[in-house]
Amino acid sequence: MKRFADCFLNSVLAGIMISIGGVAFLKSENRYIGALLFTVGLISVLYYQMNLYTGKVGYMFQNNASYAVSLLYIILGNAVGCLIIAMCFAPIGNVADICSAKLDKGALRVIIDSALCGLLVFISVDSYKVKNTVVGVLICIPAFIICGFEHSVADMFYLFNARIFTAESFVFLAEVIIGNALGCLLLPVSGIVLKALRKDGGRTT
Repeated sequence: MKRFADCFLNSVLAGIMISIGGVAFLKSENRYIGALLFTVGLISVLYYQMNLYTGKVGYMFQNNASYAVSLLYIILGNAVGCLIIAMCFAPIGNVADICSAKLDKGALRVIIDSALCGLLVFISVDSYKVKNTVVGVLICIPAFIICGFEHSVADMFYLFNARIFTAESFVFLAEVIIGNALGCLLLPVSGIVLKALRKDGGRTT
């Protein structure tokens, strides 16, 4: 129970920090500056070891089955954190238009955009873990925002702040969650496959 509470609380905090990044983005008159300011969310998550879905799902195959279950707690906690911050503000700027454009995307486009976002987020997180640098965050995170890719937790904040709680919006979020997972797992799975191929190729008969 204590472990669950700790996991969930850290997940709520991660949702709060990503949402603060979202507030900074929405309030910025210059989208490039806003995209850079958005990185405050992920940098805080990394520094304080909070539980962010997109920061954790890429390591699913490196852990046991209980890790996969914890991802459900994490995404729920992230959603709660987003809801808290979203309700602290009236709809910000053009958030309604931003959300409308997101919901108008077809399912395939959503999956592609969210997978590409997941790939960039994994590079950001893994470069911090391996190299102890936030350079990847400062480059990859603004890049996915400028490209219009979809981040499940950020999208939760935008939709909640726009007061959009519809079946369509929840289907959209489910698609983004799946797409983010696919993108975050691309490099780890590729590494596993390449390792197996190299091992097989090194065998002698």
